[in-house]
Amino acid sequence: MTDEWQLDIESRRCIGSGVCTSAAPDHFTIDSTHRSRPNAAHVTPDGRVLDAAFTCPVEAISVVERSTGLRLFPEDPKRIPKRGDVSDPARSAGTPQVLALLCGCPECT
Repeated sequence: MTDEWQLDIESRRCIGSGVCTSAAPDHFTIDSTHRSRPNAAHVTPDGRVLDAAFTCPVEAISVVERSTGLRLFPEDPKRIPKRGDVSDPARSAGTPQVLALLCGCPECT
């Protein structure tokens, strides 16, 4: 069974830019109040959902792994490993900081 992600949009923070609907049209819509809404509260993991959350200009979208409660976005600073600590990269896989740690190229480190 594939783990699911829980999506939430903080409606007071959302400015209705539509960035999320462009990045992940299958997962987000703009409602009659000109605010974004997830099409479903729980979704199968999809990189486009993280792209939408990452590009939201006001960080109104939260993505949480349901089985573990791990907040994938916005990132939980207490869970981001320190440079060189990749003992458990799967805990934050996909986040820019972790991808940079795993990459190791001069631009990312």
